[in-house]
Amino acid sequence: MPTCLGWGITGAAGNVQKAGLIKYSRGHITVLDLAGLERRARECYGVVKKELIFYFQGQSFHDPDSGVHTAVLNEKL
Repeated sequence: MPTCLGWGITGAAGNVQKAGLIKYSRGHITVLDLAGLERRARECYGVVKKELIFYFQGQSFHDPDSGVHTAVLNEKL
């Protein structure tokens, strides 16, 4: 089952990458065109963003492998 899930994610990410919206490599995603990605995701983007802000508000995350530090801002819902 995990291989099916992995293939589905890889396939979906590949399609979005072909559209020039993201760069996807080995499980790491870089957003290249946020506005285009939001349009493609339609209403799903807003729903997921709202939930992430609610659950992770004020927290920050650091990926030691890439050195990337991400903060979830204190945004109004």
